Amino acid sequence: SYQRQLSSLKEDIADRERQLRSQEQKYQEEQQKQSRLKNLLEDEQMNKEVISKKLKELEYQLELKARARQETRGIEEIANKELANINALRVAFVDDLQSRIKQTNSQISEDDSSTIERQ
Repeated sequence: SYQRQLSSLKEDIADRERQLRSQEQKYQEEQQKQSRLKNLLEDEQMNKEVISKKLKELEYQLELKARARQETRGIEEIANKELANINALRVAFVDDLQSRIKQTNSQISEDDSSTIERQ
């Protein structure tokens, strides 16, 4: 009976040691999983920061492009007004030149007529 109790206690101790080792192994596996998850989380946070910086940079570039477009439109408007002014001046110049040519031609005709009458 004493031997049975002793052997039963030894078996109980061996079972508990096996359970303890099993629990220790599960604990280590869980720690490894936790460590991997922590590393993944840190990587994701770094990726998030990188993406956030890139997004800010792209937003800034988009803002610069919008400003450049707006400035370009303003310059185009000014250029169109100046071209219209130049065209108006050209038309006025051509009209003035034509009228001067007509005046000169009529004076030449009158001079020719006067010269012919004198002769």
